[in-house]
Amino acid sequence: MIIKNLLRDYKFYVWDVQNTFKVGEMDRKIGVDISGVIIDTDEVSITLSLYQELFCTEEKKYRAIPAMKGAFTTLHRLNSIFRGEIYLLSHASPQHIEDVTRDWLDYTTFSESTGIDSSHIHFCDTRIGKKELCKSLSITDMIDDRLEILSYLPEVRNKYLFRPREDEVAKYKIFLPHVQRVENWEELFQKIMEKQ
Repeated sequence: MIIKNLLRDYKFYVWDVQNTFKVGEMDRKIGVDISGVIIDTDEVSITLSLYQELFCTEEKKYRAIPAMKGAFTTLHRLNSIFRGEIYLLSHASPQHIEDVTRDWLDYTTFSESTGIDSSHIHFCDTRIGKKELCKSLSITDMIDDRLEILSYLPEVRNKYLFRPREDEVAKYKIFLPHVQRVENWEELFQKIMEKQ
């Protein structure tokens, strides 16, 4: 099993090195949502009392929430391939959600693990606020777990809907033809690389 994993990682490394220049020439900038895409949160199961217990106490229990499987390693690869043009764009309201999100990223050594600089982490106080962030950063690819948010981004060339909630998909299904739906980071990586 260890040898199989090493060979798999080696193949990806060789593939990344061979394709870095080719992909980098395309001037793509990738925007990535945090909650539900990097942080493995299931918003449906977070009740008001659980929310207060996780995010509104001094114990910092939110630090125990895991990263999405494959998120850090895939972001490290993408950051290398796209020459540092990976940006985290998150809706954080109320304000303390930005604080706990930044603390979670620091606690999990996100920047060190992915190579994504902390200056590439941006927050807005409304969902539609991501539209302005995408415009100001010239984002070409956006990954989000909310179809509603992707519906606000007609100017973003490639939109990826990551493990969405079915109730939200039903509500905004008119926008489904404009996104690519993905269920995990491995599938997402493949879809992004197909857009060369």
